[in-house]
Amino acid sequence: MNRTPPRLVAITDPAYAPADVIAKLGAALAAVPPGTLAVQLRDRSEAGTRPEALARALRELTRAHGAMLFVNRDVALAVAIGADGLHFGGDPLDPSARAALGAGARAWLTVAAHTDDDVGAALRAGADAVFVSPIFASPGKGTPRGVAALARARALAPALALYALGGVDAANVASCVAAGTTGVAVIRALFDAPDAATAARELVVRRH
Repeated sequence: MNRTPPRLVAITDPAYAPADVIAKLGAALAAVPPGTLAVQLRDRSEAGTRPEALARALRELTRAHGAMLFVNRDVALAVAIGADGLHFGGDPLDPSARAALGAGARAWLTVAAHTDDDVGAALRAGADAVFVSPIFASPGKGTPRGVAALARARALAPALALYALGGVDAANVASCVAAGTTGVAVIRALFDAPDAATAARELVVRRH
């Protein structure tokens, strides 16, 4: 799988029906260049109890479009479906997960960063990417940190892929990229959009 960092990461949420998730992602993936959009399977269930049927459907869909697929902290599920990486959220990154995925240096390990210290920890642990959150107002995510948090993260970890998460939409995505991000990660901006293809195109910021 291509390790070029995607510009957009679509994070699934069990609040959306699996059929709707697949339909929206299918439209979005078809609307942007291959490799531009990655998918992260996020489910608050305990590891080992996540919906494998959805995971396998997402794996089939992302492969068809040349897109990366990440799984939240469930190493066994990631291995079972041949995921391209793991996201550890608030959990400490486990470097051994890279070997478990069997993809060598190609496997991506990503973490969430809610503080500047989290960015430094991600860098020391060998993460490939960090999701800085929450940048803008987002339900249940606490006080927004603003784009200044992105600029600080970029200064602390210039080599890491850096994603803005939390309240990101088409109206503010450009400010995230201007602050130094590789791209953005979204849930509602894609899955609540009436037209997922248009939303994906608007969220993908092109550099010339």
